[in-house]
Amino acid sequence: MINRKLSKDSLIHQKGCIEIYFENENTSNQTNSEIVIAGNELGFLNLASLLIYHLNNLDDVICVSEFPFTKSRLIFEIAIDDEIEDREGKIFFENNKITWSISEDNLSIIATDIHSLAFINDELHLDHLKKMNEISLYFVTDDELTCDS
Repeated sequence: MINRKLSKDSLIHQKGCIEIYFENENTSNQTNSEIVIAGNELGFLNLASLLIYHLNNLDDVICVSEFPFTKSRLIFEIAIDDEIEDREGKIFFENNKITWSISEDNLSIIATDIHSLAFINDELHLDHLKKMNEISLYFVTDDELTCDS
């Protein structure tokens, strides 16, 4: 039997990039406020791969803003919480820190949707049944985006 353990670094495409920012008013979703995650194709492949990697390692908190291919002035964390019944999770925003609480099963499904942003879809709206005063997530492809300094 071959024992192969992947490192996180082996899952990252160097030209991949995502950018995370907060949008108030003029949103693309059905809510008044949204967290926008823009990225190029390789950035979304990186994100989907690392989400699955962290889920497989049973990590309770995933700090996306610390990924090397992420540009953000905000702290963006995903907290695994199987008590959250909303299939798209709940967003909490306080003091420049965003926490997306979501169940492990639902994050796994959304990671697959994020992966599709690299090949099939141009955007992903996570605003199903959200109220106007809630914060939603909006993923959108931007092939011009780079993380070069």
